[in-house]
Amino acid sequence: MRRLFLLAAAFWVLACGDDDGTLQPAVGTLQITTVTTGAPTGEFTIIVDGASPRVIGPSATLSITDVDEGSHVVQLTLPAGCTAADDNPRTVSVTAPNTTSIDFVITCG
Repeated sequence: MRRLFLLAAAFWVLACGDDDGTLQPAVGTLQITTVTTGAPTGEFTIIVDGASPRVIGPSATLSITDVDEGSHVVQLTLPAGCTAADDNPRTVSVTAPNTTSIDFVITCG
C-alpha cells in the first residue's frame, strides 16, 4: 500500500509541471481619439470607470493598455464652450487581446 501511495504522489508532482497557479488576466486596449473644430479654452480629459483623469489633446489619440476585458464607461470632460457630438459618457466593450476604438467629435466656440 505504501508503494502505491508513493507512486501516486510522484505522479501528482509530475502532472503539476511548472504551473505557478496564477492566471493571466484577459486584457485589451482602449484607443480614444478626439477630433475638434474651433478653439478650446482649456484641456480635455478622459476618465475610464471613474479612475483618475488622463489628459488628451483637442485632436489627438490616447491609447490605454492593459484594460480588463468587459464593459467600461469612458467619459470625456471638456472646457466651457465645447460640446461633444453623440453620447458622453459612452459604454464600450473591451475584448482581449483586441483594441477597442472610440472617437469623440467636439465643437468649440
